[in-house]
Amino acid sequence: MNDKASIIYSKINIKRNLENYNFVDLLTEDKKKKLEQEVIEYIDTWGEDIRLYDLNILNDNEKKIYLDENLIDDVFYKKADGKFIIFNKIKSSILLNNDDHININIVEDDLTLKNTFDLVDKIERRLSGYFSFSASVKYGYLTSYVKDCGLGMKVYVLAQLSGIKLLKKEKEIFKMYPERGYSIEPYYLIDGKESKIKDTDYYIISSRLNFGVSEKNLISRFTQGIENLLKLNKKFLLEYYYKNKDELVDIIFRSYGILKYATRIDYMEALEHITNIRIGLIIGENIPITNKMLNNIFVKIKDGYVTKQSKLFNIDKQTARANIIKKILE
Repeated sequence: MNDKASIIYSKINIKRNLENYNFVDLLTEDKKKKLEQEVIEYIDTWGEDIRLYDLNILNDNEKKIYLDENLIDDVFYKKADGKFIIFNKIKSSILLNNDDHININIVEDDLTLKNTFDLVDKIERRLSGYFSFSASVKYGYLTSYVKDCGLGMKVYVLAQLSGIKLLKKEKEIFKMYPERGYSIEPYYLIDGKESKIKDTDYYIISSRLNFGVSEKNLISRFTQGIENLLKLNKKFLLEYYYKNKDELVDIIFRSYGILKYATRIDYMEALEHITNIRIGLIIGENIPITNKMLNNIFVKIKDGYVTKQSKLFNIDKQTARANIIKKILE
């Protein structure tokens, strides 16, 4: 059995603003360009395997792929212009002049938040060795949103909590988390038609603490809270499983067979099947698929990758999606 098969991704975001520059909303275009150039030129001296992107020269679908990978956020995706840097050896990005001057993101497809923090902290320390960040003794790091001041850091985890959902335990379980410094919100996935899924097994858990705690203590507390939540989810899922074993096992393996052999599949059906398969991984069914593969499918069945493959091979989107899934499963 694997509690952590519930995890689709974890992400740490750090926001910083440079001294002697106004917040982004108050910057002139010339000042924005000057700030971008300073940061880009400095990072270019690191000798890292990086690539610079400009929203102006990316088409909408290219931007959507980076949004699907959580390397840019929805606010940045909707901007008319802006630059961002991708680190090719790790799933990491730096957004420039988004809501704050520097927005560092590192994404992992598991719950290794300590290692993730070490990576994001290394980037932040290199930047702070060259740039002075806006900060005060009272408020810590200053950001464009007051709630982000202090550590200027936020932690996110996307998890499939099917056990809690099946036993209708959401209100009972989730009500205790806000007072502990967490936010738990339903994650409504968007398909190619941009219609919202009103019912979901997926939840975004994020940190709400930025004051009175160190970064490492926040990571430790947050990780422990997530692990407790996943244990509860598995407990409820097993309770459901033991009462509905034959039916649930049949659903799980039917879903695996459909994903492996379907020649055409739409987004909603593919999502339903990967949700079923993840249940199987959590309860310990012997399915020839890893959590990493499942998380890869989760990202690549979205409209960004599917549209890219559809155009590349001149095939319809349902066929493209099925081909993507089969390639990952192979």
